[in-house]
Amino acid sequence: MLGGLSILGATMFADTTTDLKADKQKLAADNQQIKVDEKQLKTDKVNKNKEAIETDKQKLATDKQQKQTDKAKLEADKAQKKAEKASAKPPVSN
Repeated sequence: MLGGLSILGATMFADTTTDLKADKQKLAADNQQIKVDEKQLKTDKVNKNKEAIETDKQKLATDKQQKQTDKAKLEADKAQKKAEKASAKPPVSN
């Protein structure tokens, strides 16, 4: 009977050791996956920042173009008003 318990104990110890090794391997795989995920997250963050910068550049270019268009329109309006004023004045006689 004592021999049977001894074999049972050895078997349980072997099973526990196998389980621990499997857990250790799973933990190592999980840690590796975490490193991969962290690296991907950093890459995604950098890409997102690059996209945001590019979007900002495009918005600035659009704003600059709009400002130039507005300025040209304002100058055209001024010139038109000046021309209308000049044509509305009665001729000056000597």
